[in-house]
Amino acid sequence: MRGVVTVNNDQIDPQPRAYAVRPATTPLTGATITAWQATGPNAWALEYQVNGQAFRINYSTDGAGRFTYEFTDPAGVKRIENYTRRGVISSVSAASYLGTAMASESIAALFGAGLAGATRSASATPLPVDLNGTRLRVGDSLGTARLAPLFFVSLGQVNFQIPAGTSTGSADLSLSLNGTFAGFGNLEVAAIAPGLFTADASGQGYPAALAYRYRGSDLAGVEAIAQFDAATGRFIARPLDPGPETDTIFLVLFGTGVRYHAGLSGVTATIGGVDAPVLFAGAQGELVGLDQINLRIPRSLREVSGDVNVVLLVNGITANTVRINLRAGTSPAISWSMLKLPDSGQTGHFGSGFGEDSDYSINPLLIVIALAQALIAHPGTRKQCA
Repeated sequence: MRGVVTVNNDQIDPQPRAYAVRPATTPLTGATITAWQATGPNAWALEYQVNGQAFRINYSTDGAGRFTYEFTDPAGVKRIENYTRRGVISSVSAASYLGTAMASESIAALFGAGLAGATRSASATPLPVDLNGTRLRVGDSLGTARLAPLFFVSLGQVNFQIPAGTSTGSADLSLSLNGTFAGFGNLEVAAIAPGLFTADASGQGYPAALAYRYRGSDLAGVEAIAQFDAATGRFIARPLDPGPETDTIFLVLFGTGVRYHAGLSGVTATIGGVDAPVLFAGAQGELVGLDQINLRIPRSLREVSGDVNVVLLVNGITANTVRINLRAGTSPAISWSMLKLPDSGQTGHFGSGFGEDSDYSINPLLIVIALAQALIAHPGTRKQCA
């Protein structure tokens, strides 16, 4: 690197970035650079001395990722090495598939070529940082590098968690395969970057969510928001009936990048343009990187039929918009059983009304957890797993 730097808080600001073309070699202790110059539009010459002996490197690129190095030793003996730079990797939220920013501990996906030797999924927690030889290094804005926990690797995609403690700002990604550099990129890390998982893993349409229906203080049933239609090969809506006036319906959404919000007062939502109270927003507690948001569906929507948008804002940042399907009117009374009651593992109580996750504890929330796990760890078979 060559140029003028600014020092801030005893370090170079901004931090320099370089993605090596050649594999790293043994450092030349005591070497001194004596000359450097451009010898053509895409060619340079570097001269240096070690122990009083002069060396020279002529290097050039064709602009398409291929590099040629000519090394000349003190005796004038030359050797030539050729290298091809591996491709750039790009990252997005694994929930919203947006790449604007991601938060520490959130779930992300990166895309490129030659990222793994075979398709593999993590089979246990804590998640591995080396999955079948694939390793991903995340260097944050303060210069600290961490290995990312990996959910899934394949030739063209890697699903990972942004390491805990990653500072906000621009972060560098460097991926290696069996110890050899395989790709590089960068991402922007924010304190909050909300994204919602959807049933078809597109970041759009119907969410991977459940509706909890309470009749008075009793749970009357748990209903899916969408279901897979084998005939069309798509996820379709399951209309949500408001039920009688005694019913209260809570919508449970799953996402990532939400847990470090500044407070529940800064988490707001609307359903069909109507304010929907947020009762809980935080870590789901069972799956790595997964967050949960609980909303109360307003009774004022009882006369609305059709798809309506669900818009979530966290600290003023809008998540990807999803939608649910409402059906005006009422249905016959639903008989309920504690055997249908799933428990998400939440223990904190965040409001004065009944119906939060902490009000009961019985069975694990298997349906959506299984769906979320499938979306995170098996992107190539999402529909079948769901």
